[in-house]
Formats: sequence, C-alpha cells, structure tokens
Amino acid sequence: MKKRSIIFFIKTASIICCSFQLFSQTAILPVNSYGVWDRSNAYDIAVNTNYNYLKGISADLNWEDLQILDSIQYDWSEIQTILQTAYTNDQMINISVAVGPDAPIWVYANGVPAVLTDDTQHPGWTQYPYYLDNDYKRYYFKMIENFGDFLRSQPQNLFDHIAYVQVKTGCTGDEVAYKGNVLNSLEDISDNQWLDFRLQVNTFWRLSVK
Repeated sequence: MKKRSIIFFIKTASIICCSFQLFSQTAILPVNSYGVWDRSNAYDIAVNTNYNYLKGISADLNWEDLQILDSIQYDWSEIQTILQTAYTNDQMINISVAVGPDAPIWVYANGVPAVLTDDTQHPGWTQYPYYLDNDYKRYYFKMIENFGDFLRSQPQNLFDHIAYVQVKTGCTGDEVAYKGNVLNSLEDISDNQWLDFRLQVNTFWRLSVK
C-alpha cells in the first residue's frame, strides 16, 4: 500500500497548514488525530490512565541530538521510540526538529560562521549559525533529506501514526533567526532574505517527506 503524504506546518504569526495529499478530498489531518494533544509528551497513557483521553503527543527533536558527531552519522533512536510509543498507545504524533542555535556544534568547525548576539535571556544559546551560509544549508538540507528517508522507511503501522511535521527554521518554533541583535552587522539577515530562506526550507521539507 502506498504511504500517504505527510502533512507539514509552516509557523508564522498563525499556523498555516499545508497539505500535499494524494487526493483533494482527503481530510487535511487524519480524523483519528482530532482531540486533546500533549505538547509536553510527559504522560505515558499506558502507565497513567488518568490521561488516556490524549489523542496525540509531540516529538520535539534537536538537530544536535540527531547528528552529535559529524555530518554522516545519524541517531534516530529518540524518534523511533516515540513512534513505537504512539503505535502502542494508539496515539498520533507531530514531529519537529529544532535547528539554528540547536544545530550540532561540529557545523562551526566545518565552515559555518558562528553568529553572536547581545541576547542575555537565553544563556544556553551562545551562538547561532549564519543561516544563509552555503555550508549550513548543505548540512541542514542533507539532514532533512535523511530524516525524510527515515520516516519513509518506517513500517506502515508506525508511519500511519504520524499526523504532521512542523517545520522549524530559526530559534525553536519562534521563526526568528536570532534572539537579540547580532554583534557583527555583516551577519544580519534582512526580512526578505529570511523569508526566502524559510521558503527554501519549507520546500525542501515538502519534497523530502511527500
């Protein structure tokens, strides 16, 4: 049986749902995903039955955890476990990958400029990649491509529990490139440049998971 196309979300001021389904009459989301979702992914309903009404859970991943060592090796164990849990508990999942300041540290040693800002509210984010850098886009798009291959390789019983993919392009799902102001004005990104980059990313996700 041919696998359905995965839905993905572009997050702007509001969330716009972009569906690339095989047939126009197909529901924009699987009907069995309608209901209350747990964004924190904190409750295993097989253990805590007080929350057995939860229809969906989140798989919020960080790029740095998927590729800890280099640009070649991938660790899909976290998302594989969540997929299995969703199947076991008969829940749906939404998937996202945090990038930007959550990019793996090795990208900076492999040609990607590190951007510094004056932000003091997010001490865990000490540097950001320069998103328009060709090396950054090459590593980023390759990760997306491999993620799509991984999802498509799942057996049908697990794949059918994927409701949608939320595309993240900057800081978490906030969709800004940087927190605070860049210290080097040459590394600033205009609104038009940022929009163009985000459209490139969303197109690449769409092609990789369709």
